[in-house]
This record gives sequence, structure tokens and C-alpha cells, in this order.
Amino acid sequence: MKKLLASGCSWTDASFFSHLEFLPDKKRGGWPMWPEIIGKELGLEVINTGAQGRGNGYIGQSIIDNIIKYGDQVELVAILWTQVDRIEIYNSTQIPVLQMMAKNDPSQTTLAEMLASNIDHLTTIPFEWDMGEWRRHDIYNTWINSSLRMMYIVAEMCTHRNIKCVFDQGLLFWWHKELAEIKKHINQEMWIKEEEWLTLLETNALYKSFMKDYGHLFIKPKALIIPEQTVGYGFHVRDDLKVHMPGYLLTGNLASDYNSTDSDAHPNAEGQKLIAERFSKCLKKYY
Repeated sequence: MKKLLASGCSWTDASFFSHLEFLPDKKRGGWPMWPEIIGKELGLEVINTGAQGRGNGYIGQSIIDNIIKYGDQVELVAILWTQVDRIEIYNSTQIPVLQMMAKNDPSQTTLAEMLASNIDHLTTIPFEWDMGEWRRHDIYNTWINSSLRMMYIVAEMCTHRNIKCVFDQGLLFWWHKELAEIKKHINQEMWIKEEEWLTLLETNALYKSFMKDYGHLFIKPKALIIPEQTVGYGFHVRDDLKVHMPGYLLTGNLASDYNSTDSDAHPNAEGQKLIAERFSKCLKKYY
């Protein structure tokens, strides 16, 4: 049976279960995820390597490993990429911004510990690097290029092997919420403004080459840099937001609701259907 290889972070993980204990179990998880929905529609066996908290390094590598493993049995690769600041080290994920939040702001420690306890491979050991040196070491471009290389390699492998391939961006390529919170606690000189970040991305040589060669693989090619074109989190206002956000986030101000640690903005069952629909529309060029 031909196979669909899919990967992503918690928005894709078939075992996802929300950390919100006050919700009834049926609203915390257990619904079909977007790869399973697509696989059923196309009659493909689904190999879903999505995992909570993982970064683009793991996502790309898990797809590459399975392309090598299953060879000609692979018909389709579909990936919902995540944010760039998740670093894979020795089969664990480090999120330096989250780690610095926990280290410098006691109010964030509980959140960090909660994430680590729920996700075995996520480490929240404080990131000890002198954050003021980030600019000098070109950390932002390093993060950009690490993710883009994974995307490029997967695209090249699929093209070489005539495998159908579609990409979408789940969590924003770059996520600003943590930056706004952590600025209050540590040296602000290390941070670049949002405009600087977008300029950095758009002028990045690898990004320009990737978008030229493989931008067409994305459901919406500019999803990497335009929040309004991503299946974003609550503080990015979208017309379709109400379709995929949990119902209890739909009252009042979505931004302030999400910024509470009592909120979980992962796509619910309807959200997974929305993501699957986005992929299915794009797959019409193949089927």
C-alpha cells in the first residue's frame, strides 16, 4: 500500500492531549489529526511522525529517514512546519527563548516546568549563553538557515524521487509573543524589531533561493513571513480563526485570552479538518 509521510509538531502529533485538566477529556484530544484525514481521503497508509514540542530539525529528519526506509512505497509527503527557534540537541528539543523566560521571570517557571513534564524530549534547563552576544554570533540567521536547509533537503529528495510534496506553515516561522514578555527581564539590545526580522528573512540568500526553487510547494508561498497567511495563534486575527480555535477562546479578546497560561490554542477537531482542507485543496494539482 502506498504511503503518506507526514510530520510536524503538536499540531500534527496523533497522540496530542491538551494539558488543560479542567476540560473534559473529549475536548482535550483523541480526534483524527490532519494526516489521518488526508490519508483516509486518498486511500494511503499514514506514517505520522509529528511530535509535541519538536522543531524543524526533527520534522525534516523524520521525513528523510522514512523516505530512505520506504523508498518507492512513498507517494506523498505533507509537512506542517513549526517555528524556527526550536533547537534539536541529542534527541531533545531546546527552546532558548522559553528557557530564558523561565530563568529570568519566576512567573514563567511553572509554564516551563509544565511543558517539560508533559513532553519527555523538551528540556527547560536554563540556556546559559550570554544573550547579549546573539547578534555577534548571527543567531537569527542560524535559526532561519537551519529550518530552510531541512525544507530544501526534503523538497530536493521528493523532486529527485518523483514524490508528491506539499508544505504548510503551522506555528509562525518566527513567533514574537515570547520576545514581548522577555524584553522586560533581560538586555533588550539583543532583540531585533519585527521589521528587522522580516528584512533579515527576505534578504537571506538561502530563503530567496528556496522560495525561487520550491516556494510553489507551500499552500501559500508567503506563509513563512506573513502571519495573516498562516494557521496562526490567537493574537493573529484571521477570518477563519473561529473555525480552528478551541471554543472557550472565542469570547472576549482572543489575544488576552491566549496570553493566559490557562489557554491552549492547539487546533481542535474542527481545526484539524481545516488544516486537512488546506492540504486537500493544494493536492488537487496532483490528484
